[in-house]
Amino acid sequence: MPFKDFAVGEILTSSDVDTYLMSQAVIRCTSATRPTPVQGMHIYETDTNKTQRYNGSVWEELGAAWKDYTPTVYQNASTISSGLTKWGKYRQNGNIVEVYIRVLNSSGFSGTSDQIAVSAPVNGYAPSAPSITQGEQVIGSYQGNAVDATVALGVITSSARDRFKIYRAYASGSSVGFSSVTGTLFASSGQEFILHGAYLSAAS
Repeated sequence: MPFKDFAVGEILTSSDVDTYLMSQAVIRCTSATRPTPVQGMHIYETDTNKTQRYNGSVWEELGAAWKDYTPTVYQNASTISSGLTKWGKYRQNGNIVEVYIRVLNSSGFSGTSDQIAVSAPVNGYAPSAPSITQGEQVIGSYQGNAVDATVALGVITSSARDRFKIYRAYASGSSVGFSSVTGTLFASSGQEFILHGAYLSAAS
């Protein structure tokens, strides 16, 4: 955006107003009356109380507020529909999504040996090969069956970019690493995992 140092007594032209004032102002409007955008334009929507910026392609919300969502929990491809209490919140700025997920075994859910996964509020970025060492990750805590509280890891893989596969940290002798959280490791009331972190959306 150009900058002009006006001289004393200089006449302000309509071109000056458009170039040096209007193009650098935060415009007040509604979500239905947004102006024709140019890259870098900022607006404030009076009906949504949101500040938006145009990045050259789309409007992006700035300082996004937290939104509620109820995560879906899966074993393999099947949805777990009972026995769990679930909370979720997220907010997104551009391609960065921050998420908080808590899943509690509240009424004795009894699972299988299949890995547990939980839905992401916004599809995440992942490379071509699904691997615990690849793809977007968020970290948290895990308390499971006969396992002391430890680190939880949610990983988005290319096979299912709409969900996090859940892993837990382990230590066995001199070996440390992450292993899959399965239903049988999450099979008693009071056990839970929490994920909180930021990741790149699939558009990245």
